[in-house]
Amino acid sequence: GQDGNGLVPADFVGSSSFFTSGLRAYNSAATKDLIGASDQIGLNSAATFSVSDKLQVFARLSWSDRSAATSNEPPAISGGGFGGAQSIIPASNPLNPFGQDVYFSGVLVEAPPRPQFVEASLLSVTAGLSGIAGERWQWDVAASLSREGFDSRTLELNESAFTATLADGRFNAFGDPATNGPLNADLNDEIMSASLIRGSSRMTSLDAFTRGPLFTLPAGEAQLALGAETHRAQRHRISTAPVFGQPAEITSARTSSAAFAELFLPLLGDDNPDSPGQRLSARLATRYERADTFDDASPSLGLSWQPWRDVSIYANYAEGFRAPSLTELEDIVYDGTLSINDPQLDGARYRVTRRRGGNPEVTAESSRTYQTGIVLQPRTVSGLRLRGQLNETYYENKLNVLPEQVLVDFEDRFSDRITRDATGAISIVNATTINFGKVYTRSFDLGLSYEFDVESFGHFNLMANAVRQLEYRVEDRPDRVGDITLDGVDTVSPPQWRGLARLFWNRGAWDATVMVSYLDGFERNSSGPFFDQSTATPSWTTVDFRLGYTFAEGLWRGHGLNARLQLGVGNLADRQPPFANTPYGYNQSLYSPLGRTYDMSLRFSF
Repeated sequence: GQDGNGLVPADFVGSSSFFTSGLRAYNSAATKDLIGASDQIGLNSAATFSVSDKLQVFARLSWSDRSAATSNEPPAISGGGFGGAQSIIPASNPLNPFGQDVYFSGVLVEAPPRPQFVEASLLSVTAGLSGIAGERWQWDVAASLSREGFDSRTLELNESAFTATLADGRFNAFGDPATNGPLNADLNDEIMSASLIRGSSRMTSLDAFTRGPLFTLPAGEAQLALGAETHRAQRHRISTAPVFGQPAEITSARTSSAAFAELFLPLLGDDNPDSPGQRLSARLATRYERADTFDDASPSLGLSWQPWRDVSIYANYAEGFRAPSLTELEDIVYDGTLSINDPQLDGARYRVTRRRGGNPEVTAESSRTYQTGIVLQPRTVSGLRLRGQLNETYYENKLNVLPEQVLVDFEDRFSDRITRDATGAISIVNATTINFGKVYTRSFDLGLSYEFDVESFGHFNLMANAVRQLEYRVEDRPDRVGDITLDGVDTVSPPQWRGLARLFWNRGAWDATVMVSYLDGFERNSSGPFFDQSTATPSWTTVDFRLGYTFAEGLWRGHGLNARLQLGVGNLADRQPPFANTPYGYNQSLYSPLGRTYDMSLRFSF
C-alpha cells in the first residue's frame, strides 16, 4: 500500500534471503501462453530408379517451414542479478531509506508481457546408390546436405537501461502500483527493447554400409555388417541484444566420423526354423567414433538362446559415448556477480565474480546398458507373443553446471574453481560447464501382441506395453550424494508405471484404432525450482480413437488409387492434466494441456 516516499527501515518486513517476504504474490500464468499459436508447412518426397536388378539410384528431399508466437510474463528480477544486470538499489537512490546498497527482487509488474516470435526453416537433401554385390552382399552409399535457419524476436529487459533507472532513482522499487496507480509504466519504452537472435546451421554427411554372409557354420550362416560415416556440422548465430553474457556473434564447426562392424554367429541349431531343437546365437559389434579431439570405441555384445521352439532368452550389453556439444565447449565465458556464504570465513556473506559459459576442457559422457529378457510364443495360441525385459543403464561424467554456492561449500573437491585474493576472500567462482554427475536407472518392460481373426468381423491386432520403473538414482550435486528416488514416487524420476495399449481392426476398406495411454500418479510433486509443495498427483489415462477408409478403386474415376482418409479424436474424454505448482499450472515434461483434439488426414500416391 506504499507509494515509496518517506519510508524508514521500520516500515519494512525483514527477510533472511533474496526471496520475497510473501506479502504479495504474482500470478505469472496471467499473461503466459501454455501453448503458443503456430503454423507449419512441409514437403517430403522420395524417388528410386532401378538401373539394373542389382543397382538403384535413390534420392530424398524434405522441407519444412514453421512459425510460432508465444506470450510470456513480464521480466523478473532476483537478488543475485537478472542476467548481467545488477539488481542493486544504491545508497544514493533518493527513495532508498537504508543509507546503504540493497538488493531488489520481484516481478516488474508494470512492464508489458514479453511476446516471442520464432520462424524456423529446414531443408534436407539426400542422394545415393544401393545395390547387390556378388550374389547376396547388400550395399549402399549416400551423401546428404541439410540447412536450418531460425529467427527469434522477443521483447526483453534492457539490462543497462534498467540498472541506470535504479541508480538515479527514476524506477520506484518501493511503491505498490496495485494501490497507487502507475509508478514506472512511463519507463517501459526505455527499459524494454526488442531482441533479435538469428542463427543458421549446416550439416553435410557421407555414409556407406554393406552386409552379407561371411561363412557357413553347422548352425547356419555367419553374417557381417560394416559401415562408416562422416559429418561436418557448422553453426552461426548473431544477437542484437545479447543477454547472460553471450556474444553478439558466434561461429563454430565440428567434423565427426565413425566406423562400425557387427558380426552375427549362429552357434547351435540348424537352418530349419521349425526344428524343435534348441538354438544359440551371438552378436558381436563395435563402433569407433571421433568428434574433433574426442574419440571412443564402444563395444556391444548379445546372446540369444532358444531352449524350446516357443521360448527365447536373450541378454545384451552395450557401451555409449557422447562428445560434448559445441555449446558446452565453445559458448563464450562471461562474468557476473552474486553473493555467497564463505565457510572458510565463518560464513561471511559477500559478493564475488561468478564465471559461466562453455569449457573446452570437459570430457565426453559415457554409459553402460544391460538388457536381459524372455520371449514366449506359445504354439497353442496362434498369433500370441509375450515379452519381458529388464533394463539397467549407468551414465557417468554427465556434463553439468553446478551452483556457485555448492562449489564454494565443497572447495576441497573444486579447489581449481575457486580463486582467493591476498586477504583470503574469494574473488572468482568458476561455474563453467563441468563433468560431474551420475545417473542409474533400472526398469522392467512388459510387452504383449496378439493377432486374430473373427469371422464376419475382420482382423484384429492387439498390442500392449508397460514399463515399471524400479529405481532411478541421480547424483549430480556433491551436496546431495546418493540422491536417490525410488519407485517413481516423485516427479524427479519417471513414473512408477507407464503403459500403452492399442487395438487395431480392419475389414475390407475400413480400419480403426483405439489407443489407451496410462501414466501412474506420484506421492510427491517436488521436481524443479517451482515444485515447492509436496502435493500428491493422481494417475492420468487418455483414450485416442482413429477411423480410416482406403479408396482401393480411387477417389474419382480411377484417380487416387488407394487414397486413404483418416479421422481422429485425441484425448476422447477431454482429460485435463493434474495440477502442479508451476508457472504453467501443470508438469510440462509429462502432460499436455490441449485436452480433446481433432484431426483429419488425406493421403494418396501418384
